[in-house]
Amino acid sequence: MATEGTAVGLSTVYRAPASLAAAGLTDAVRDDAGERFFRYRPQSHHRHYLVCRGCGHSQEIDSEQVEAWAARIAEESGFTDVHHTVEPAGACPSCTTHR
Repeated sequence: MATEGTAVGLSTVYRAPASLAAAGLTDAVRDDAGERFFRYRPQSHHRHYLVCRGCGHSQEIDSEQVEAWAARIAEESGFTDVHHTVEPAGACPSCTTHR
């Protein structure tokens, strides 16, 4: 929009990724500083990522056990419409090598 000369409000820039996440089209990942990163979600279920605290590199991880745990906790507690956030972080091989 900006390259075409249309003014873009900062609130629009921040609202757009949040709207995509609410619609289930992206996953939000937070870094250690609390910043959110948005990743495209090509499938209907959300994903979990292992994020490097050094460079920010991330990779999708198998989260079947996390999903089963969240479903079990919801069922045992009687809660409904339960959402969860799991954000494991560490040092990627490249950052570990350069320490």
